[in-house]
Amino acid sequence: MKDEDLKYKLVNKDFLEELDPRNYRKLEAYIKKNEVDIKTIEGLTQLIDYWAEI
Repeated sequence: MKDEDLKYKLVNKDFLEELDPRNYRKLEAYIKKNEVDIKTIEGLTQLIDYWAEI
């Protein structure tokens, strides 16, 4: 895959912990409870919407 083809950065749990260490556990629990696939745009959008609420 070329760099030009990359539309978004792969988000994983380590990235989430660095992004918001204070709410990491809440985000992780939400992902597990709702079976959110954070490797898709839809899943990432769902997680960001939740993150905005907490």
